[in-house]
Amino acid sequence: MRASTPAEAVADADVDLVFTMPADPAAALAVAVADTTIPALRPGAHWIDSSTVGPDTVRELARRLPEGVTLVDAPVMGSVDRATTGDLLVLAGGGTTPVAGVLDRLGTATACGGPGSGAALKLVLINAVIGGVALIGEALNLADSLGLPRDLALRTLGAGPLAGAVGRATATGVHFPSPWPLRTWPWRPPPPRRNSPSWKPSTRP
Repeated sequence: MRASTPAEAVADADVDLVFTMPADPAAALAVAVADTTIPALRPGAHWIDSSTVGPDTVRELARRLPEGVTLVDAPVMGSVDRATTGDLLVLAGGGTTPVAGVLDRLGTATACGGPGSGAALKLVLINAVIGGVALIGEALNLADSLGLPRDLALRTLGAGPLAGAVGRATATGVHFPSPWPLRTWPWRPPPPRRNSPSWKPSTRP
């Protein structure tokens, strides 16, 4: 039977595991607080939340838990393709032993530490991914300025150390505009240093 609200789904239910994945911190708090889901959890229940919300939100959710209910923050790295095959990277914070079987069904679970540590590591990894995608954009813009085809640049970048960033960008449909807006190309080298043989006094006013 399908419940009409999250609170209705857990109220008086004979289950010891609740799994949620709201879109953002506001949604996570709304599900847990506004819909009175947390008070409806019974002692002995385990709550796995896989939202990408950050450690502060996880701590706020944990603070509201009834006695005897545990929370595991378990955000994941990977998209629909890896979710379909059960190959997600699960970043689990808190006591994971009672729910290890469930986490293993999602993919490879990494125990990160106490409550909120999984959410914290997710922010670190996402930050690295965003930086990698930005770096690929810069490289493609340089390739454009040098007259190289983009498919050639992407193919060779994908064969090197930045293969992960290229794969994530293309798998998620990231579009690199041309020209890439972060820099003005072509790049020009800085002027020679004063002790360089090619140094000349500036003639600028």
